[in-house]
Amino acid sequence: MVIIMMSIRNKMLLLIITALLFVEVGLGGIAFYEIQRLSDGYVCRTMNLLCERNAYYLDQKLERTRSAVRSVKTIAEQIVENPNEIENENVRNKLQYEMVNTFNKIIGDSDIIRSYYFRYARANIKNEGFYHTRDSLRKSFSNVSYRTMNDEGKNDEQFQWYYQTLSIKNDTWIEPHKNIVVNKQVISYASPFFVEGEMIGVVGVDLDFNDFIHPVRNIQVYDKGYAFLSDGKEKMYWHYLYPYGTNYHFKMYDTLKEDLTTSTSQDRMLYYSFNDEDHALVFVTLSNGMKLFLTDETEDLFKDRNLSIKSLIVICVIIAIVFSIVPFWIERRYVKPIEEIIKSSHKLAEGDYDVRIEYKSKDEMGSLAESFNMTAKQLKIYFNRLENRVYRDELTGVKNHAAYSEKKNELEIKIKEDNAEFGIVLVDMNNLKIINDNYGHYRGDEAIKNTCHFICELYDHSPVYRIGGDEFVVIIENSDYRNRDELFKKAREKASIRYSLEPWIEVSIASGMGIYKKGDTFLNVFARADFEMYRNKQENKKRMREDFF
Repeated sequence: MVIIMMSIRNKMLLLIITALLFVEVGLGGIAFYEIQRLSDGYVCRTMNLLCERNAYYLDQKLERTRSAVRSVKTIAEQIVENPNEIENENVRNKLQYEMVNTFNKIIGDSDIIRSYYFRYARANIKNEGFYHTRDSLRKSFSNVSYRTMNDEGKNDEQFQWYYQTLSIKNDTWIEPHKNIVVNKQVISYASPFFVEGEMIGVVGVDLDFNDFIHPVRNIQVYDKGYAFLSDGKEKMYWHYLYPYGTNYHFKMYDTLKEDLTTSTSQDRMLYYSFNDEDHALVFVTLSNGMKLFLTDETEDLFKDRNLSIKSLIVICVIIAIVFSIVPFWIERRYVKPIEEIIKSSHKLAEGDYDVRIEYKSKDEMGSLAESFNMTAKQLKIYFNRLENRVYRDELTGVKNHAAYSEKKNELEIKIKEDNAEFGIVLVDMNNLKIINDNYGHYRGDEAIKNTCHFICELYDHSPVYRIGGDEFVVIIENSDYRNRDELFKKAREKASIRYSLEPWIEVSIASGMGIYKKGDTFLNVFARADFEMYRNKQENKKRMREDFF
């Protein structure tokens, strides 16, 4: 009888130990999978968001260039009503005067633009027009003489802005080249304008390439990563290791050729080998055809994940050792706690990280229950930390661009269901670059946080998102939506008051508001807010100039 009882007891003990080890392996496997999945997803999202954010910043520079040229073309098209009028010298003089005047008004404060110019399309007057360059101090533009254009110069890179535009009869971006007039590496943008179907001339500007790529040089990707610009095929525009024009780097990952034909890396990372090290990259194509790449060694990208997995393995080994030396005097009363552990483990495996085992006994089973609870608690903390890093801006504590994208998708669903009620307030800081340049980025960060604090206090019932370096978005809802006009008026009044404080303490912003109307898309509302913000920024600049003079 004793032998029979001992046999049953041993079988129960074996069953209990087997079940506990199974739970450990299952929990460890799920934790391993979740750590890898969340970490990989976080790194991928972070890389793509960082690339998209910097590409957006660069595209803003390009868009301001296009906008300036469009404005000049609009003025020109209003002056020339008939193509034959340009044969009249007085008309040409008036046209050129108004175009130069418009250029100076629009791009006078834009240091990145080094030259602007215009030439006529008709052969008999194609060497007439103007070519203005910024002086060495970048304070003003002056007219300079330009080389005579003839058919022999069609292949000259100095004239590509003219002949390419003349040939394709459409807007043209010219890749980086050296402008011998200003002795600088530049990017050229040229656009034709037409009257009654006839091309009258070509308007163009040169962007200082060194100024354009300055943000690219400063992009930090984890500890070892960096950014570079290329056409995605053979030519390197900027890379900290290789000179302009080299294609050496791209020979290292020929397997990516097909992936690089798309406009973006499409929310994924592309893997390749370089200098015998595994690398990953993401990219976004800019509006001028350049591709902005962010790349880093995979070891650097996933070092936190690898450390977590090693810690998980150590924990699993320790738990396995503890479980394997469970005393053999376990009695029948432990069966129920074991069942509770198994049940709780299933809940944890399903994602219920709040599950806890209520077992207060001060014995081995109580220790096991406590270990389980601590593991679940630590997993919850870890997963919450990962999720918070994905959706929270580290500097200000408000929600980031990823959270903004989620909110945008949510509102687009509500719009489709015809139950949307919201508004968008766009806020852009003034003078952040001046603060950074004159007082350091530490003061710039203070200015960003002070501005964020002001926005959050004003719209305390609505979510605030930081979507760029100095750009914030407020999705106005609830009572803020009902009081939107009053709150927006306060925002404008705050921005217009000068307290003679330190520039990083005083809140100086430009803002714009768009309200959803039935039939709008989210982008419609955003565009209205963006337009109002842009107009407010221009008014602020004008007021500052008036105050100064």
